[in-house]
Amino acid sequence: LARVQQAAAARDLKTLAFALHKLKSSVNIFHSGPLSTLLSELEQRATAGDVQGIDSDLTHMDVALRALLCEIEALLSKT
Repeated sequence: LARVQQAAAARDLKTLAFALHKLKSSVNIFHSGPLSTLLSELEQRATAGDVQGIDSDLTHMDVALRALLCEIEALLSKT
């Protein structure tokens, strides 16, 4: 996540696309379809050099990741 944020801030789209791909792979373990779709879209846009609205999209990604973490924490607290 830190690599995604750093690459986005630097507008390093090659690193951003790679970091988003790695993050998407990690998220897929949890079968989070909407988040995975968002990450795929962001990765494709970064690969294409499209930075229009990237900050807003990364904010949405952050919210979705936090929601996933809350779900994981809730599941872990039940065990």
